[in-house]
Amino acid sequence: MKNLEQFTTKEVVDYYIGYIMEHDLASSKLQARQLLLNALTYNVVREAVVDQIAFLIDADEE
Repeated sequence: MKNLEQFTTKEVVDYYIGYIMEHDLASSKLQARQLLLNALTYNVVREAVVDQIAFLIDADEE
């Protein structure tokens, strides 16, 4: 399999919390975390994640 980045879940969540805060989309880190986790549960986001995983797997096979 292609060499994948070695991110931890904490690193990814912290990155997105910072991004949400920088763009004034939340008034606190707690709210940013809640918004992120809620957004990840929506079908469209789930489908985008699954599509990206399929892309990464397909890219490795080519």
